[in-house]
Amino acid sequence: MTNSLFLIGIITLFIGFFFIGMGRVSYRWRAFTNKPAWNGNTVVFLVIGLIFLIAGLVLIYIFYPYR
Repeated sequence: MTNSLFLIGIITLFIGFFFIGMGRVSYRWRAFTNKPAWNGNTVVFLVIGLIFLIAGLVLIYIFYPYR
């Protein structure tokens, strides 16, 4: 059971990395197209990514298999 929760934590962490990366891509694209960079989906991607990142880190910290 703890192994599966540990793997879910790793998957959640990578989902957080993905959303933070999407926020970065959105920011750079909006800056490149001369639009306000912090408008649009940039902040949404970063907030969702931060939530997933923190949740993944907490799950990994709690369910790390000590041997």
